Amino acid sequence: MSKNAKSIKSNINILGGYKDFDAIPMMIGNSELQLDERTQASKKRYIKAIEETFLNYESPESGLLFKQAMASENLSINAKLRIMTLQFYAVDRLFQILFDDCFLNILSSGRVTITKHDVIAFLDEKINNFEIAVDWSRETIDTVSRKFLTILKKLDYLEGKRKKRFKGVYNGADFLVFYHYWLEAFDDTSDVFASKFFSLLMVSEEKYLFLMKQDEIRNNLDWHYSGDRFTVEPKLLIKEYVNEL
Repeated sequence: MSKNAKSIKSNINILGGYKDFDAIPMMIGNSELQLDERTQASKKRYIKAIEETFLNYESPESGLLFKQAMASENLSINAKLRIMTLQFYAVDRLFQILFDDCFLNILSSGRVTITKHDVIAFLDEKINNFEIAVDWSRETIDTVSRKFLTILKKLDYLEGKRKKRFKGVYNGADFLVFYHYWLEAFDDTSDVFASKFFSLLMVSEEKYLFLMKQDEIRNNLDWHYSGDRFTVEPKLLIKEYVNEL
């Protein structure tokens, strides 16, 4: 599904202000979301945002993978945060745009910091050029910019306060194995480099090839590289892999 196929939602604003964001993985495994909020209005707002972002799936297989990953005791905290990013990216158009076209572009330029003013400038340009069809006030644009950076900090991509610094990204073997089963859920393993999710690894194709040569990866995935196309075939069915998580 293309970025233009989904409407812009305000879940970045809501989840960026949710104080118990770190507890979301544990919540996902419960049959009913349990939130400790002072008012029913705020509780409903957070529940709706969590459901739309983390309990709304592009396919039954991706939902099965995500929910089991959040409940798993075998995956590292780092892997779970990266998996939350995969899910956020899959269902939230605004997060996709800001992550790919703002955050990653600034990072690839050689910058080591990012501020809300960078995001504001990006949003202003996209809105003025009608690339993002919203009618937002200055206050809303400011809030979206701040909350997006807050979410990236909660997902462990950034550190710091006003001027946030990029943190190094670690693609552990547990996350990389999961990542390719995630691609399988989207029927996206025949050309990994062309996948919309490849940018989330935040590595070059050369670095990716190096990572894929690890024994733990080879024990879980079959892959073939032809020089311009990288094809992966998980050794288990998704349901079998989920049972092992």
